[in-house]
Amino acid sequence: MVSPLAFFDQPGIRLLVLTPDYRDFLWLNSWAAASDDLVMSAAWCAGTASFERAMAKKPFDVMLWDCQLDNGDMNAWLAHLVQACGDKPVVVMGADLPASQSITTTAAGAADYLCRQQLDGWQY
Repeated sequence: MVSPLAFFDQPGIRLLVLTPDYRDFLWLNSWAAASDDLVMSAAWCAGTASFERAMAKKPFDVMLWDCQLDNGDMNAWLAHLVQACGDKPVVVMGADLPASQSITTTAAGAADYLCRQQLDGWQY
């Protein structure tokens, strides 16, 4: 794992992953590592405190937010993330099928919605 403050010098896409489970971060990172076409560095934020520290620097290109980490209100937290990220896209990942969530999350400002059960290396 690259620390949120040290990964900024890496070439390629800089992904900030906001998920409470480190195993999920490793699982997501394995998709990028398996790809010959994708050059990406990723940093893990487990919660609000590490997210706020990483946001202070803002050197990422895309945020991937696992919506199980919502601080009690998914819509309010998504609005906060979208505003905090500015022009950087926020991609939401969750357990619900895309048909039930993608319209809702994109209407709230997310760039895309990924279903955890349907996620594979190509979608990632």
